[in-house]
Amino acid sequence: MLYYIYILNGPLKETIIPLPPNSYSLYLYNKEYIENKEENEKTTLYIPCYKQEDEKKIAIILDEHNSENNKYKIENSLIQKEIDKEYPLKIDSPIYSNDIPFFFISDKYDLSFSSFNFKKNNNKGMLNKKIILLSILIILFFTLLIFYIKRPIIEENNTSTVSISLNFKGFKGENGYYCVYDELYPTSKIKDTLETKIIYLEKIKTLSTGNRHKNINIMLRDRLKPIVSFFYHNESEKLRIVNTINAKFTKNCQPTIKEISIPDIINDINEFELTKTIGYSIEEKNNGLTFIFDNTLTIKNKEILDTYIKKQTAIFGRKFIFYREKISNPMLKNKATLQEDRGYIFLDNQHRYFPQG
Repeated sequence: MLYYIYILNGPLKETIIPLPPNSYSLYLYNKEYIENKEENEKTTLYIPCYKQEDEKKIAIILDEHNSENNKYKIENSLIQKEIDKEYPLKIDSPIYSNDIPFFFISDKYDLSFSSFNFKKNNNKGMLNKKIILLSILIILFFTLLIFYIKRPIIEENNTSTVSISLNFKGFKGENGYYCVYDELYPTSKIKDTLETKIIYLEKIKTLSTGNRHKNINIMLRDRLKPIVSFFYHNESEKLRIVNTINAKFTKNCQPTIKEISIPDIINDINEFELTKTIGYSIEEKNNGLTFIFDNTLTIKNKEILDTYIKKQTAIFGRKFIFYREKISNPMLKNKATLQEDRGYIFLDNQHRYFPQG
């Protein structure tokens, strides 16, 4: 009887070595030179591997009469928990190193490597993931059950309140309240016993921070919490603005607050390759931050900036960041500029349009 070892990984991948029944020492090694090689080369195999963490010494026993008696034992490994453990060596079943199939032993010599599709040995990991997922689902089920049992009865009684208020623009607040910001909502007292569960918010377009150059942007959308966005220079300013917002909105009608750090934005802009050769200045005005570049920007540079601005828009719900090139033409000095998707429009005694590129 003759066995064959099929190498599945490493520099000798797709190599087949015949092995007569015997006891073998198999080394997976990652070095160019092997020190203290065993003298009996007939029963010692050296198989190179790419990674040092795959290095192992494996003792293999191949039975002459019955392949069911074949077994292997990992005698040395960087993974301590697998050392000195003995395993059955099944024919045509791969032996793994760090979850990667490394070789298998067969009693056939004409097997094709392309006919096998060995995958990582992640069955144990998949099982653990299934157990964890099942545990999470069980916990969520009982959490929802407890919440349903203990939920305040008053919320059931206030369902009609929300339904009545849906005729006006607003959103569902906390504790069964409905927050209305529609200008058409009657502010005079209504003869309705449920009126106490409706909170009217004065329709706010801007919130002042005390700085005439800085406002807080508020986005009002029907049936959604208002989104309040603002720039800040430091943590002290951020805290002051957040307190201003919280004071303007009542406890049960708080908005979603999204803040943007100006130092973080400057750090992001400085990471771009274009700012290593092109200087710029910053203008903070109203709700926007404008980067004014000293030189003309290429189409590629504009695409980089546009991509970054779109990313911030997706997070904060509004285009806060702008950029433009410094106007060097004396005829256009102190004239208003308007950034547009395909170019710049300069407002002079005539309207002039300059396409990008």
